[in-house]
This record gives sequence, structure tokens and C-alpha cells, in this order.
Amino acid sequence: MVYLNLTKMEKQNVYRDLLMLYIKDNYQVKNNESITTHQAIDIENKIGMFLKTQLGSRGKPIYTMWYSAYYGCQHKELNEQVYDDIKTDKSITSDYLMRLARPFDLDNSTVLYKTEEDILDEQYNKAKEVFEERYFKCSDNYVKVCDNSLSPFNKSSFCTIHEDLYYDESNQHLFLPRWLKDPTKRCYDRIDFLPNGNESGVFNTWDIVRKEDHVLTALADTKDLHELVLKVCGNEHENYEYFMKYLAHLIQFPERKPEVCIFFTSAQGSGKDTLINLIKLLIGEACVAFENDPDRIFGKFNMSSRQNKLVVCLQEADNIKSYSGKIKDLITCQQTTLEQKNVRSFSIKDYTRLFILSNNENIIKIEPDDRRFVVFKSWNFRFAPDPEFFKRVYKCMEDPNCVQTFLEELRNIPVDKDYNFQQHRPQTEIYQNLKELNTPAIIKWAYTLIDIETDKMSTNNLCDSYNDYCNMTYESSTRVSPKSFGHSLRKYFYINNNWTGFEKQRSNQSRSFIIKKEALKSIIENIYNYTEEL
Repeated sequence: MVYLNLTKMEKQNVYRDLLMLYIKDNYQVKNNESITTHQAIDIENKIGMFLKTQLGSRGKPIYTMWYSAYYGCQHKELNEQVYDDIKTDKSITSDYLMRLARPFDLDNSTVLYKTEEDILDEQYNKAKEVFEERYFKCSDNYVKVCDNSLSPFNKSSFCTIHEDLYYDESNQHLFLPRWLKDPTKRCYDRIDFLPNGNESGVFNTWDIVRKEDHVLTALADTKDLHELVLKVCGNEHENYEYFMKYLAHLIQFPERKPEVCIFFTSAQGSGKDTLINLIKLLIGEACVAFENDPDRIFGKFNMSSRQNKLVVCLQEADNIKSYSGKIKDLITCQQTTLEQKNVRSFSIKDYTRLFILSNNENIIKIEPDDRRFVVFKSWNFRFAPDPEFFKRVYKCMEDPNCVQTFLEELRNIPVDKDYNFQQHRPQTEIYQNLKELNTPAIIKWAYTLIDIETDKMSTNNLCDSYNDYCNMTYESSTRVSPKSFGHSLRKYFYINNNWTGFEKQRSNQSRSFIIKKEALKSIIENIYNYTEEL
């Protein structure tokens, strides 16, 4: 029943009911709190003001009845005199009487009557429910949920966007000022990406990107998808088995990083992009970032390429050796900071797996002690064309049953959550070649010492020999100082507080090294995997 729609007589009865049925017995409230004398006098005055303003002389019997019941005072003339002395006050409305009654309404009967304030509250709560389907507050940021991603705003921008939003039908009450002050508004302590479950006080972005399974109506033949994986992995079964286990781990344990980067290199048209598109179908497009600009991945403003991603693919990459440190960090980091212009940055857990695709080979820096890179040289279809193969692959990828069947096969591949993908990497020929191409000059130079006649050289002579080698092989035209040379030599040959391949000697006149040729050859070939053999 809407209070505003009642007749005057009905309203008069409501006033009497509120006062006599719900405000009685010295105001025994629902929470059993008592009312102070000062509060009681204030209530007495406001009730009198309200009744006199709304009903005039018709309010006197109601006031007298209530006054007598409340104070236990049966002096009718005195009670009427009190009423006559009260002044009117139009600022006190029926909403006040309703608010006054409801805390003492043990039977919740007042819910039958809707005041203007009740109607506004209902309109606000409806607007709030709709608004909070897309917006929430987190720390100092205000965040919009945009389908599969988040768009954060600072307070100023957020208020500007919603400054003309009203919550009532007459467009007289602004929504945002009330929402900002609302202690029950949708609010989180932090934002995170948690594929393995929710945490209290955390907005879990996994909930907005996770892909729902297709309902499998019939098992499909997935041999062409398996053939695609085999070809992209170089048509080598060892590589295929490793990568299938890698995909299985991605599907079964998205919250575990394998801590390796998969680098696919080949001529054009080998199926590299098609494989990544298949991964999109398996885990959802929202969980995969396809980028051809390294700065969008490794740069400062990385929100679009790192937010909610399980796979980041650097496509058609050129020489990215200058990003070596950032690439290594992405491969193994467990936490990342997301940044967007004019918005406070925030950190989330990082479960990103990095893929690099390129038609060129020597674009990444593989160091002598590398443990992070897996390199596959994909099948070259230019020399073994098979146009019908890709037609079959695309047909499979367009069939939801086929993709779901392949997904179920991956779920059934045995793989441990903590499987060591670094330790079990295939040492492919292309990987070894790239590792040798990226071998530091000082290791290549040290390998030449194995064939020289002398077994002992001074530090200065070793430094000169190194500079001559770099100049002759075009490794560098800039000569290094003996001090800089010494730092480089220690980096690769001073291991666990001991020289390996060299023995340092000191005398009053000079410092020199004895070259331990067998040990030097062993560490370079077996540890740093470098040899000059073709």
C-alpha cells in the first residue's frame, strides 16, 4: 500500500495506528535499547508538531490519546493544552513518523505503508543493482567490468562520466553522490586473477574470462589437430609429446606457470598462427593476447596485454634481444603490476605463458646457462605443400564437438601439477644453433685457447688476445680494459669460488693465468654447450 495514495481519513488512521500500536509501552525497541529523556521530549514535540501541521484540531484527540498512554497521564484537559501550545512545522513529514515507528514495530506491520522516502529507497536500490552489475570500487580506483576485461578510473574521471545519472523517475535525485556514501556499495579490497578459486574481499577476474565447456554431443575425430601440433613442433614426436603435455598442463593447472617460453620459428604458412588460434578455442579468446609490438607486453602501460591472460603471444617478432631481461622476468614471475594512464596501478598474480612466433630465427638471446627457452622449427610446407591438410584443420576448428573432444583428450593426459618443464625441455637442433649464435664472445674466444701452444699468459696478454679476437671476428670493434675483461672472465669461469679452466697466479712483477685446456674444453662444451664443429 503506497502511503502517498491514501485519503485524508486513511492517513489519519495510519497516524493513530503508528502512535498507538507501535510507539507505546515506553518505546521498547527491537534491539532493547532504551530512549533517553532528552530523546523522549524531542519525540513528543515533533509528534505534536506533525499532527498539528497535518490535521490541525483533528489531530488533538490522537495526540491526547498517545500522550496519556505514553506518560500514563489521564488529565485530558492538560494534554489538550499541551497540544494547543505546540507550533506547526511543515518540515516534519509523515516520513519522520514512519521512521520513528519502524524501530519499535515488533511485528513489521509498517512495511504495509510506503512513504516517499521508501519509494526513493526502492528506486535507488534498483538503480544500484543495475549499476553494480558493471561497476565497483577497489582501493582508490573505480572499476568498470567490460565483458572480459576491467577498465579502471580515478575518482575524478568516474564522477565526470556519471555526473548526470539519476536514480528516481523524476530525475531529481543524483545517483552517484548517494552511491559514493553508501556503506553497502559493491567494494573489494583488491583485484586478482585466481584460476584456482576465489578469496574473500577479492574481485577474481577469472570469473569474467573463464570459458564454459561446449556440451559434447558426440566424440569427434581429432587426428588433424594432433597432426597440426606435430607439424608446428617440427614433425618430431619428442617435441610433439612435450608440447601436448604442455597444453595439458595449461588446461589442467592454469594456476601453475611452466616457466618456459615456447619459440616457434619457420617460413610463412607453417601453421604457427593456426596453433595459437586453436589454443584460443581451448581456453577462451579473452585469456590469450596476440601482440606484434613488444612494448605492449613489456612496456609500462601493459593493461590490455597482461590483464587476465594465460597466454601472451608475441607474433611476427623481429629482433627482441634488447628485451631479454623483461622476457625472462615474464617467463618466471609470479606477480605482475598492471598499469594504465592516469589510474593507480595494482598488482595481480601472474600465470602468463609466453609464446614467440617469427619467420626469423636469431631474434632472442639464449644464454649459455639458459633454462627458459624451448625452440621448435616448424614444418616447412613450402617444400612439402599440402593445401588439403589446412582445410581439414580449419574444418575441425570450426566444429565445437571436435574442439571439445580435443580439450577432453588434453584433460586426460597424465601430467603432474609441478611437472618440471625446464628440466624436460627437448634440446632441439635449432635451439642448440641459436644458443651457439648467442654464445658470449668471451666463451668463443676462450675456446680458441685450447689450440694455442702456450699454457700460460699474463692478464694483459689475455686481454689483448681477447680484443684481437673480437676485432677479427667482428664481435666488437671496441676494445675492453683489463678490468672489464677480468669481470667477464670471472662471470663464466670463476664458479663456486674456484677458477675452472684457468688457474690464477700472482707474483711481485705481474699477474698471470695458467690455461687448463682439458678443463676449459670440458666446461665450454658440456656446460655452455659451445663447439666450433659444423
